[in-house]
Amino acid sequence: MPVPIQISAPPRAGIYKPSQFNLLADTPTNEVVVINTLTGSHVLFPSAYRDAARQLLGQDRIDVDQANSGLVRQLASVGIVVPMESDERRQLRYLQAHQTSTAKSLQLIVFPTEKCNFRCVYCYEDFVQGKMSHGLRSGLVKFAATQTKSLESLSVDWFGGEPLLAFDVIKDVLPEINAACAANSCKLNGHITTNGYLLTGEIAEQLLDWQVDSFQITVDGPREEHNKRRQLHKHRANGVGADEEHGTFDRIMENVQSLLAQRRLFHLQLRTNYDLNSLDSMASWIDTMVELVGDDPRVRVDFCPIWADPDNVEVSLAVGATKQRTYVELMAAAHAKGLRSNAPGYLSLGGLVCYAAKANSLVVRSDGVLNKCTVALDADYNAVGRLHDDGSIQIDIDKLAKWTSSGLETDSTCQGCAMSAACQGNACPLERFENNRRPCPPPKNFPGPVLNMAVRDS
Repeated sequence: MPVPIQISAPPRAGIYKPSQFNLLADTPTNEVVVINTLTGSHVLFPSAYRDAARQLLGQDRIDVDQANSGLVRQLASVGIVVPMESDERRQLRYLQAHQTSTAKSLQLIVFPTEKCNFRCVYCYEDFVQGKMSHGLRSGLVKFAATQTKSLESLSVDWFGGEPLLAFDVIKDVLPEINAACAANSCKLNGHITTNGYLLTGEIAEQLLDWQVDSFQITVDGPREEHNKRRQLHKHRANGVGADEEHGTFDRIMENVQSLLAQRRLFHLQLRTNYDLNSLDSMASWIDTMVELVGDDPRVRVDFCPIWADPDNVEVSLAVGATKQRTYVELMAAAHAKGLRSNAPGYLSLGGLVCYAAKANSLVVRSDGVLNKCTVALDADYNAVGRLHDDGSIQIDIDKLAKWTSSGLETDSTCQGCAMSAACQGNACPLERFENNRRPCPPPKNFPGPVLNMAVRDS
């Protein structure tokens, strides 16, 4: 049974109410943007109707009459208003269950190695595990090939460490998974999270040929700030002299420019990790990204406050409300300069649910351990199974269930929140595990700027 596109019944004589999943915000030009996180609908009311829109959507009940029936019909068709008797929380529970029980997709986040050619000053990884063995490479191919027989889509995301240090692993695995997907009419999606230092034009071309058409590259601001934080490892064997003292910024930027010169379709997310020390440099960095990207529709930008152990880093971390406030401010500043974001996808059903909370997502580490989260790598509760050389896997269902249980099930605050259809109480399950805190995402606490970005980019 397909997921219904229209959540609400069409208008009829009777009483309506605003959806509990509506988010409202004023735009800089005095319009009103309304986004519904259950249906994903975006509605923009012109400034002349601003007060009327807020009044209508601020009522507990809306009586349909001849004067408003046309407007109510339009709003009901996209779920902004719903019949008074509608139980939207029940609808959300159904849609959650339906997405889980009928999933025809699988995401594998693969660490081909956990070594890295960088030593970023804030990194949480220990770089102990090396390359994936040939046996495990074969096991990964066998497992993926078996899954393609029942899937509509398979996503293979390369992570690390620095995955391009183990390009030979990718080269061993991807062509065979491509062949399995083709044989079973399963769409293959590929993504790589890389520091960009080894992403030459030749490597990028090869990845694109293997259906890796999504890239995330981190550049931590202007040259001076970036080079303070994302430094080469002095004792590496990647073909660059161990005593080389120049920073990593210039080479990464050359590789980004080379990638953008490819006349092919792909998605690139430029990510900037920042701290309070680098915050003042972000305005000039945004200008640099504007010059780099121009109006290229393939590129999105993102900012991330550095998340690290404050006792083990020298940078000044943004904490508490400052983390979310600075993030939203930077995203809004980039958006105001014409840079695109992923905001439209956030404010829809499941758009803010962390991959670790999804039953159809697994992290495959280079030693075969299966995790749910790419951050708490060595936490016992994160080791949910193992991949074997023969392609079989073992899963600890109890551990898995702790990650995939919805925050909506037990959190009464989440249950009454307009954002809950998007995040479902699971924007970051790790926050609940480690800190016993509700993981409210930035759009919950700073909705206005995010709504404005979403409606303009959609």
